[in-house]
Amino acid sequence: MTLRPATPTDLPAILEITRLSLEEHAQAQFTYPNRSRYPADFVTAMDETPRKKLAESPPLSYNLVIEDPGSGKVVAWGFWRRNAGVEFTSKIAKYKELDAAKYNHSGNNNDNNIGGKADGKDVQVDFNPAASRARMQLCDRCVIRDTLAFFTQPHWYLSQLMVHPEQKRKGYGRLLTLWGMRRAREEGFPAFLTASPQGERLYTSLGWRDIGSRSFPKLEEMSEEDRRAEEEMFGKETLEEHFSIAPPRIMKWGNGEEDYAGLDKYGDSADVTLASFEAETN
Repeated sequence: MTLRPATPTDLPAILEITRLSLEEHAQAQFTYPNRSRYPADFVTAMDETPRKKLAESPPLSYNLVIEDPGSGKVVAWGFWRRNAGVEFTSKIAKYKELDAAKYNHSGNNNDNNIGGKADGKDVQVDFNPAASRARMQLCDRCVIRDTLAFFTQPHWYLSQLMVHPEQKRKGYGRLLTLWGMRRAREEGFPAFLTASPQGERLYTSLGWRDIGSRSFPKLEEMSEEDRRAEEEMFGKETLEEHFSIAPPRIMKWGNGEEDYAGLDKYGDSADVTLASFEAETN
């Protein structure tokens, strides 16, 4: 297999992998409850994430892909973010300011442009007919809440890990995860990720620890007006089911020398250095 920095020409393959993995995205299912009525709009919205992330570059963002050794086709994609420095510090300060101002109890926030979301870049989802504006706003609140609870110190974060459904159980996910773990060790930083139920076993085997759950919107946090509207659209029972999704787990690695030393047993023959990214982007 070949592990290398992703390039813009990899976008079609990454989009294909993402689309084939949509059923595993609990939050996407939650925030786009009208996806069956507007399937094309749903796919368009889901395509935005890999498009934006692939456009990001070092020294804060790192896209990697794995090519199948036989076909040479891209079969896996990973996106690691280095959360440190002035930009990260400013982001945390902004979140603290928003949290101090609080959100009103109607379920609508006081700043609709906080996005990644909570970064003001995903405004298009407000107008996507497959999405729920009210649920998006509730999720923005959760992003800020979780960031301030778990992610205020410099760290590496595995933001995306996707493997083609037909190429799983071949070690691709492990390789992409190990890449960021090595970078975290080099700086003495911890690493974090949000684990899907399908991925928990892999991360645990690599020494990651469960440190809590992601915040997930509660039905009672939705405004009465929004709740009535969604009950009319989906029915009371279905709406309650939508809000009963088990929140994904937050996992951490790199809590000292024991974690760092454990990496050595995996070797580094397939590693991609930061210098490789510099060569790719220059």
